[in-house]
Amino acid sequence: YSCQLCPFASHYSSHLKRHMKTHNGEKPFACPQCAYASAQLVNLTRHLRTHTGEKPYRCTCCSFACSSLGNLKRHERRHGRIHSGDKPFQCSLCSYSCNQSMNLKRHMLRHTGEKPFQCRDCPYTTGHWDNYKRHQKIHGHTAESWVNPRNAKALLAPPAVGTA
Repeated sequence: YSCQLCPFASHYSSHLKRHMKTHNGEKPFACPQCAYASAQLVNLTRHLRTHTGEKPYRCTCCSFACSSLGNLKRHERRHGRIHSGDKPFQCSLCSYSCNQSMNLKRHMLRHTGEKPFQCRDCPYTTGHWDNYKRHQKIHGHTAESWVNPRNAKALLAPPAVGTA
């Protein structure tokens, strides 16, 4: 079963039917507490945890808990490096090393001086998304209004699966 609008393909017609909702904009699953809506019930279920604070997925090796299975799997992949002290990602310009590729990408901004996160209300710029979010609160902006510049998003995005 192949989508006529994109490269998506599946062995199951139900998967194609579910996928087609991404093209026609149909989002029948709406959050009763905010404006969020989704084409899939599983996405709404995960979203509802942002309101309840529920974290049903727990690491068996430490106290880490989260609201999505994907986040737990990512934590478990990193877990060995986190607790073993292994730091395979090394800066080619200084002695810095770390256990996550995203941290190395963020570190490299120190060498380039690049500050991709720029406040739209004042001259403030930073190389760190967390600092940008904290700064936006000064202007009274909420998470819905934060602007994550495309170039910064690509620059600081985690690597594709299988590359770390």
